[in-house]
Amino acid sequence: MNVKRKRDAYPLYLAMELTSSLFSTMVFTVSMIYQVTIVGLNPL
Repeated sequence: MNVKRKRDAYPLYLAMELTSSLFSTMVFTVSMIYQVTIVGLNPL
C-alpha cells in the first residue's frame, strides 16, 4: 500500500508544477500588456 502512495505523488507534483508555471506565465503576460497599454511603456 505504501508503494501505491509513493507513485501517486509524481502526478500530483506534475500537476502542481504545470499550474504554477501557467500562473506565472499569465501574471507576466498580463503585466506586460498592462505596462504597454495603460502605462504607455515601449515593449522594446
